[in-house]
Amino acid sequence: MLHRYILLIVAMVVIMGSFGSARLARTTNMISTITANTVNRLRRQCDCTEADLFSHNKQIAACREAIVIDVIDSLINELFDDRISRLERIAFAVTYVGDIYCNLTSVPEGVTHAWPLANLSFMGNLSVIGGNLLLQDNDVLTNLAGLQNLFSIGGDLSLQNNDALVNLTGLKSLASIGGKLTLVDNSALVSLAALKNLTQATYILVTENDALSSLAGLESLSSTGSLNIWANDALTSFTSLRNLTAVEGYLSIHVSPNEPAKVIQSMVLSLCQNNDALSSLRGLDTLTEIGFLRIEHHALLANLSGLDQLTSIKSRLVIDNNTALTSLAGLDSLTTVSDLIITRNSALTTLAGLNNLAVINGYFSLENNNALLSLAGLDKLTATSSYVSIKFHEKLANLTGLDHLTHVGGTFSIANNAALASVAGLSSLAVIDGGLSIEYNDALTSFAGLHGLTSINGNLKVEFNDGLTSIIGFDSLTSLNNLRIFDNIALTSLVGFDNVTVIYGYFQLQENNALPNLVGLDSLVSITGYVMIADNDALTSLVGLNNLTSVGSYLKISGHPKLTSVANLGNLATVTGMLFNFTPLFLSKIVKTNSRASNFN
Repeated sequence: MLHRYILLIVAMVVIMGSFGSARLARTTNMISTITANTVNRLRRQCDCTEADLFSHNKQIAACREAIVIDVIDSLINELFDDRISRLERIAFAVTYVGDIYCNLTSVPEGVTHAWPLANLSFMGNLSVIGGNLLLQDNDVLTNLAGLQNLFSIGGDLSLQNNDALVNLTGLKSLASIGGKLTLVDNSALVSLAALKNLTQATYILVTENDALSSLAGLESLSSTGSLNIWANDALTSFTSLRNLTAVEGYLSIHVSPNEPAKVIQSMVLSLCQNNDALSSLRGLDTLTEIGFLRIEHHALLANLSGLDQLTSIKSRLVIDNNTALTSLAGLDSLTTVSDLIITRNSALTTLAGLNNLAVINGYFSLENNNALLSLAGLDKLTATSSYVSIKFHEKLANLTGLDHLTHVGGTFSIANNAALASVAGLSSLAVIDGGLSIEYNDALTSFAGLHGLTSINGNLKVEFNDGLTSIIGFDSLTSLNNLRIFDNIALTSLVGFDNVTVIYGYFQLQENNALPNLVGLDSLVSITGYVMIADNDALTSLVGLNNLTSVGSYLKISGHPKLTSVANLGNLATVTGMLFNFTPLFLSKIVKTNSRASNFN
């Protein structure tokens, strides 16, 4: 009804004076466009309700009536071109400064929109907005004077792309935002001081405000569901967050890879991104609990002091690519975390600071920290609920620091640690729920230190460890799922598997060119999957497989120029799959076979 009413008024006024003129042909589309924008202006300037023009709320109706009269008065006695031009300016209100006052103190319904406007004086009596207030794309709005009585917003407050907005003066009474506070791309904004009484907001996003140097104004904020502050180039400090004690979401510290230095960013608590001068987390000293903490891409941050009271991270802790970070000091109170990711911190030498962390309720990823010398600092860690990955460390010589780790809830991967000479430090490890993968550790000579390991519920892979000479360390294992030993060029013995009686899956032994025999597998009776023993250049004998009686799938032995006999397979009675490279004499010993044979070589 509102749209039809305005359409009729605009059409009558505009068309007057256009009869007999060529201008009439373009009048219809212009009327439609201007009418729609006039209706929008009625809604947003009269406190943004969805009420009808003829609302039972007399104040809303009076406000809208005043705007309609203003539109009509602006058109009377104008020439046609001036009439269209003036109507466009009023309908779109790009630079409109009106004297219309809605005396409402509360807008309980609907969504509040106000854009683009030069001032907010018409909202001067408002104290409560039940929905959202959106102020955006205002090129001439310099402050929020007019909102001085606003105490509560039930929905969101969004200030976006207001190039002239210098401060938030006008919000001095605002204490509560039921939804999000969004301050985005206000290039002239220098101060949040007017938010000094704000105690509640479900989510706060402050981003791409190039002139903002301080968070002063957020001192009254003690908790939030999300705090996301990033890409504010002049921001150097978080001291105004000193009263923040709880965040239901996460805290993240991050910068764009293309821009040096520091950031604190987060999703459900996100504190900062692309703030190139940040060197300290001071100001977060009272924070005790968050959902997600991300500390990423810092060029100046040397430690994590400022997080000293933090005891719990409900979700993930990510410490990534902080080139000046040498220590995790500051996390000393942390006892609980879900996932822990520490990667690409090129100056980090120790994990000291995690001294009170006992359980990781998710996965633990430690990768590409090239200065890391030891795992000291994880001394209280007893278990993880998911996988553990320790990879790509140039100076890590042993795993001392994991001495109390008893249980890994997923796969355990130890790979590409060039200086790792020993797995000492894993003596308490008893159970791995997933697989164990040990690869590309060129200084590793044996697995001494794993003698307490009784169960691997996934694959055991030992691959590309150029210095490995012995498997010693697996003495407590009695069974395996799948076993792959591949391309360990110095390996001379399989002694260490002495108590393994069954492999529930496949057995691959390939390209271990110094291995002369299979001594160490003497207790092995059954392999439920396939067997592939191939291309072990020094292999002269299958001694070690003397007690093997059953292979559940195919058996392939090939590519051994020095192997002349398979006599040690004399007890093998059952092969369910295919046989390769055996003589008819050997095949005659197989009781049950479903095989295809080729010549032994």
